[in-house]
Amino acid sequence: MLTEEIKQKNYFLFIKKLREIGINPVKIEDELSTEIINAPFTHSNDFGLAYDGSLLNNILRVMTPYAIKINESLPEELRVDKNSLLKVCLLIHLSKCITFVKNDNKWEVDNRGLVYKYANLPGSLKLGMRSLILCQNLGITFNEYEAEAMIVLDRDANESQVKYYSSTLATIVKQANELTLLQNRLEKKLN
Repeated sequence: MLTEEIKQKNYFLFIKKLREIGINPVKIEDELSTEIINAPFTHSNDFGLAYDGSLLNNILRVMTPYAIKINESLPEELRVDKNSLLKVCLLIHLSKCITFVKNDNKWEVDNRGLVYKYANLPGSLKLGMRSLILCQNLGITFNEYEAEAMIVLDRDANESQVKYYSSTLATIVKQANELTLLQNRLEKKLN
């Protein structure tokens, strides 16, 4: 659905944004550039996001702008550091570039909309935790609030610790992610 030119532009913008917030992207570029460029945001067609390049396209053009707008709408004392917010938004879904691989089962693709399948990776980790570990292996560190936000989507929303005690950063990231899925689901329905 995206041209190679758009995917490349998204990748260069992603790398530029990482540099702007103080992250050295050399290891990411060396180890994951092709995977990041082509990664999907979801593995199934439920939200219309199971296509090559949808990961960066939605992180850069939908989710991160939502997060910034949410943060800016808060009273000054509740706002979070913009660099921390950008860092988490840019990296929370990074593991999808190694977790989702093209599904070779035509029946599942045609009948269930499972365009991608899960790669056989070590450990039983959810996507946020895998992203956190992947980033740490690439030399990217996180403070406690950033780490919490990196795994917020892995956690049960009804768990009282999550429901009542999540940090503002984690809450903003979760809401931005939910709005991203909602927007794409509604756009898919209209098309």
